Amino acid sequence: MKTMGRSWLVTALLLLLWCCPAGADFMEEFKTRGRSIYLLHAVPRHPLPADTGITALSQKDMAQVNTLAATPEEGPFLPVDDIETMVKRIDGLTEEFEASKDGERLQRLRFDIAYEYFLLYLHYQKIKYGFSEDKRLPDENIPVTDAELRQYLMLSRHYLSPFLEKKEAERNRPPSLRIMDDVTFRVRGNPEAYLNVHFLAMMIEEERQAGGWNDAGSPAPINLTCDAKTWHWLETLWKRYHRKSRERVYVPSAGQLFSLYELYLRYHFLGRSLRYEDTIDPLTHTRTRTLLNRLCQLSKAAGIRGGTPYERYVEEASKDSGDTRFLVSLYLARRGFAVLRNGTLPASKAELFTLYQQYYDRAAQQVRYNIPFRKNIYNELILMGVETGNLRLMEDILYQYGLMGMRIPGPDVGERFIGDSSRFTMAYLMANILEKKRLSGLTDNSARYAEMEGNLVESLTSSANSYWRYASVFHRCLAEYYAGAHDNRNEARAIYHSRKAFLTLCKKLSLNGQGGDFDAFKDMPESRNFLGLFLYYQKKYPTSPDASTPREYRADRIIETKLQQNRS
Repeated sequence: MKTMGRSWLVTALLLLLWCCPAGADFMEEFKTRGRSIYLLHAVPRHPLPADTGITALSQKDMAQVNTLAATPEEGPFLPVDDIETMVKRIDGLTEEFEASKDGERLQRLRFDIAYEYFLLYLHYQKIKYGFSEDKRLPDENIPVTDAELRQYLMLSRHYLSPFLEKKEAERNRPPSLRIMDDVTFRVRGNPEAYLNVHFLAMMIEEERQAGGWNDAGSPAPINLTCDAKTWHWLETLWKRYHRKSRERVYVPSAGQLFSLYELYLRYHFLGRSLRYEDTIDPLTHTRTRTLLNRLCQLSKAAGIRGGTPYERYVEEASKDSGDTRFLVSLYLARRGFAVLRNGTLPASKAELFTLYQQYYDRAAQQVRYNIPFRKNIYNELILMGVETGNLRLMEDILYQYGLMGMRIPGPDVGERFIGDSSRFTMAYLMANILEKKRLSGLTDNSARYAEMEGNLVESLTSSANSYWRYASVFHRCLAEYYAGAHDNRNEARAIYHSRKAFLTLCKKLSLNGQGGDFDAFKDMPESRNFLGLFLYYQKKYPTSPDASTPREYRADRIIETKLQQNRS
């Protein structure tokens, strides 16, 4: 029986190794069974060429987006990519478990087997939904069935359950934190890494909820006190870390403690999102702020490369009078940036965007006191949506979010980050919409954006940022639109907008103390195109009042130098 069981396991693992659902059914299954994958786990990174187009985000803004969008690695406590080790360990540990009669050793084996089956579940979830680094052959498409995935997770829970069971008389008592709850084991025999049984139980339960494995045949949910007991264990480790205890107990390094706290944050936020509780104990909000502060401190102490977003989360945790409900949804929503950039999933970016749109909507709804902060949430949603490159999504959905954000009263300063300003974010969106329409020839309804010129576009040019580019694109696109062969053709508007597109660059130079400097002008993105556009319409519509050579911002010097070069 033992040999048959191990052979079946090895065969099943080999058969399931290569798999990824494709086609129209992918998104439906991804939504219902893959929630922990797209909300929680590390996303494979495929370096993409930097967007240097004139409508792209500036380097400063893109760096801020990348920080917010950073997804934690699985870390040392979830080595889910080493399938060979998992198979060998499950095989060996199961054989030893069946033969052992040592009670203490059996306890250890129970934890080890539960841990390996949990890793196995995560491994095949990631393989199934295309989030694994493992390479596949293009002709292999062996599906992982729901029954098999559920079995791995239930086996993990089965082996861990003796640590969690209570006597019948104790089940109705209020939860308490006792020394006996601090049952901790080494992770794969590593003396530098330990994991608490309630931490593992918490992760198992959140994965079960996220995967929708709550059918009639499932056992009762694990008591939610596992979350509280995990926090209690982390508190103990935090105190040991600061005391540098000399007792013979586990004292984690800054890096190990950071990994544990980050892993806890991910599953804690996932659990709170799945339960979607309207009322939360104020202690939960306090713990959340404490958790974020500790992650910020530990990331610095451990010298985490590339930085982490926790400094911003610490700042945001106080935005809504200490209420952290919105922060949970915002944290999960931001993972959409990494998923959209992955580029390997069998679904369009617009479809994937809808998964995260609901979390941004939820985050905005959960902001109850600091209503102006909702603008920042809508702005981030727009920044993500523009990355889909879907023109219809931008016009039909994102534009409405932009209008909602601009209608909310309150401060609107985006000098630090474009997402802090509804005006700048809307300008970025409109520039991308109009440029896509211009390049594709789908210029219908472009005139509806012209009304935004007075209260939005004219305020974009500043010495402190590079948002002038969006104003120039706005005017160039409208100039070409009004010069087109259609019912809205308007020569006066065409020359007007071509003039404004050129003058925007001249204004930027003037603000930087370089007015009329042709060499500086040449170094500006697409400067020759903007100047050429104005000169073309100036020649085409010479009788228009806007066709005269402008003297504002020393623009006439730029034109004069250009014409001299053309004559020479």
